[in-house]
Amino acid sequence: MKRAERAYNRQKMDEIDEVCTKNPRDFWKYIKSLGPTRKNEIPMKVRVGDDLITEEKVVLAKWGEEFEKLYNPNPNINFDAQLYKEISEIISEKEREMSDAGYVENVEINGEILMEELSKMSQKLKKNKACGVDGIPNEVLRNPNVMTTL
Repeated sequence: MKRAERAYNRQKMDEIDEVCTKNPRDFWKYIKSLGPTRKNEIPMKVRVGDDLITEEKVVLAKWGEEFEKLYNPNPNINFDAQLYKEISEIISEKEREMSDAGYVENVEINGEILMEELSKMSQKLKKNKACGVDGIPNEVLRNPNVMTTL
């Protein structure tokens, strides 16, 4: 039994070593596959009082109640009036500052984005990573012609 276990472990180490030297990306995929796997099942249990209930109708009803509370908060909840007052004053002050004739806009933050900056940042993008919200792969964004078109 021990001999078979040692042979199996040696074989796995050899496989990892071989993958590591040939393709690092496959190496990390292989390493991820060695760990514990995620369970894709939903736990059908809820705690009601001190009891743990597993009856499907009760569990789904409890989940429904909790999600309803989450997405439809009670309108009778009293928020901290002092905090609301302070936030309102800060917002009013910022709006007054912006409407003042002497207000100077932050040019560094609100200034024009230069093509050189975009080109420099696009070269720092990593290859084979997930696309952003625009759905454009990083490899495409690294092309200067695409940048000028966008």
